[in-house]
Amino acid sequence: MVTVAMYHVEPTTAGAASGVLNTIRQIGTVIGSAAVGAVLQNRLAASLQDEAAKRAVGLPAGVGSRFLEGFRNAAESGREVGVGQGGAMVDPPQGTPTGLVHHIEQVAAATFEHGVVHAMRPTLALPVIVIAVGALACFLVRRGPGAHPGRRQPPGPSYDRAGNGRRGMAPPATHR
Repeated sequence: MVTVAMYHVEPTTAGAASGVLNTIRQIGTVIGSAAVGAVLQNRLAASLQDEAAKRAVGLPAGVGSRFLEGFRNAAESGREVGVGQGGAMVDPPQGTPTGLVHHIEQVAAATFEHGVVHAMRPTLALPVIVIAVGALACFLVRRGPGAHPGRRQPPGPSYDRAGNGRRGMAPPATHR
């Protein structure tokens, strides 16, 4: 990619062009990562609440409402979610039967697993769309002056019939 971007840059401006290229690449990486993270956070908060609402139905009445409220509060505050993390489902009160605690842990794990999967679909759509737009832009870029439509130019120096290279370079030496 760097070779293609720098191909038609004059040697006198190659340093500046390389610096600009690397700066733009690094800024794009930071902005892209931040955008993907923001979409994931937004979708994860929404999908965890939806999954918690679906799965809280199978829990006892008092536990189900606390479970749902815990996921809602965790999503709004941006805290970690899960049993024992002080997030969505606070540890069950003392005296809760072991079977119910195990069931709550299973429901919380399923809620989180399905929530993450549902959140990843739109999150991964963002980079796919950006790549598609970039590919389309590459196809729409016009060829520079001297490019012949329908004829590919190989990378590297080109030579005329007299053997003179582009920008005054001599042809490569051949050894026999």
